[in-house]
Amino acid sequence: MRPSHLSEMEIQQYAVDEPGCAARISSHLAGCAECRAEVAAYRSLFSALSSVPAPVFDFDLEALVLSRIPDPAPQASSDTLLLKILVPACIVAIGLPFYLYRGFLIRWFSGMLPVALWLLILPVAAVLVLQGLDLYKKYQKQMNALNY
Repeated sequence: MRPSHLSEMEIQQYAVDEPGCAARISSHLAGCAECRAEVAAYRSLFSALSSVPAPVFDFDLEALVLSRIPDPAPQASSDTLLLKILVPACIVAIGLPFYLYRGFLIRWFSGMLPVALWLLILPVAAVLVLQGLDLYKKYQKQMNALNY
């Protein structure tokens, strides 16, 4: 920056926005031919740059880039193996006592009053439904988080 002349930033600002410049810049340019020449050069440069068309590729860049990205290889999930082992084990663990003690259970439930039986079944069913809904809501939140 030259101390007696305007800075490059001030000259460029004047070339782009003459009315918005400070009075000090305008008064300096009125008496300095060198700074006026630089303003003219910048205006010429800016007008030439604005007339240059934006570059356009003659090929599809998106297709070219996407064709070079390899497809992810499917990975074996350990969750499916866990489900294949855990679900049958749970069915056996729950079903085996019912099968072994079926005679006792039949006598026990047949001896119960129908009202007592409904008082046992309804709360269990309500808890299962509410837990299923909660599990579904958590699943939806996780899916929404993955989508965004």
